[in-house]
Amino acid sequence: MGKSWIMKSWVLETLILPNRSIKAYFSQISLSLTSLLPQLPNHIQPSPLWNSLAFSTIDSIAPWTSGRGLIRDCDKEETSQIRRGTTLTTTTMCTLEQRGNLFFLTLTGDNEHRLGPTLLDSIRSALAQVKSQATPGSALITTAQGKFFSNGLDLAWAQAAGSSSFRDRLSHLLDCFKPIVADLLSLPMPTIAAVSGHAAAAGFMLAISHDYVLMKNDRSVLYMSELDIGLSFPDYFMAMLKSKISDPASRRDVMLRAKKVKAEEAVRMGIVDSAYDSAESTMEAAVRLAEQLTGRKWDGEVYAEIRKAIHSEVCGLLGLSHRAVVAPRL
Repeated sequence: MGKSWIMKSWVLETLILPNRSIKAYFSQISLSLTSLLPQLPNHIQPSPLWNSLAFSTIDSIAPWTSGRGLIRDCDKEETSQIRRGTTLTTTTMCTLEQRGNLFFLTLTGDNEHRLGPTLLDSIRSALAQVKSQATPGSALITTAQGKFFSNGLDLAWAQAAGSSSFRDRLSHLLDCFKPIVADLLSLPMPTIAAVSGHAAAAGFMLAISHDYVLMKNDRSVLYMSELDIGLSFPDYFMAMLKSKISDPASRRDVMLRAKKVKAEEAVRMGIVDSAYDSAESTMEAAVRLAEQLTGRKWDGEVYAEIRKAIHSEVCGLLGLSHRAVVAPRL
């Protein structure tokens, strides 16, 4: 029994047949197959031929899956780009990958991606790594596996210590989330959120802290749940919502009606840039947009300072200063 047969059987049995969210999973495989290496069964030994084996396996099952929309054909140039993908960071909750000038931050697992201390630390660490490796023409795409982009702060963790400590733990989570918003606003590159699931409360904030928001057009919603669960908005939440939702009526519906906004309506409100039929098409559009933006090879420091000037009220509350930068290209 050859290794190629074993690999093919494992991909089919482990990934395709039982996984209902396979479309999202394969969009991640298309970004970097190398991230699968730690998940291989013990009887498949890694070797220098790993990439060739993996690609030949995916190629062999592509005709079987193409009719089901699981894998899209890649031309040679796209395949070459995929081969260059590198996994920079892997934790139990998120991964950071790089393909050329594009960074991909993925919240992993089929869960709600609640923002607790561990996930918040992982995201912040990943953003620091992105910033340290940024070059002119870099971009970040943030996405998530499963039915949720993020369902907000981990309130179960906050409640676990009892009612007397709930406020302290909630305050701690908000304090940990705040620098993530600051990191995104000061990141020296364009940022794109590819939202293929529900984004609620702090998860909503995480999405709109990016420069662009692309969203899957299905039952997924954007939802500021604070009014429904009895919490007021932190000042930097309020400032970000005012900055990102310019229409007063739309802002009222999001904040004072706790409206659950689907993708097409979010586009009309100006919260989301564009909506797509599937997780794959959402990610594909995010990659296309990122490649268009990186092609301009803007100076990252200049880009970040202009962004901070646009969102000056939010940045003031986050403690981010704005300064003039001159990086002439003429």
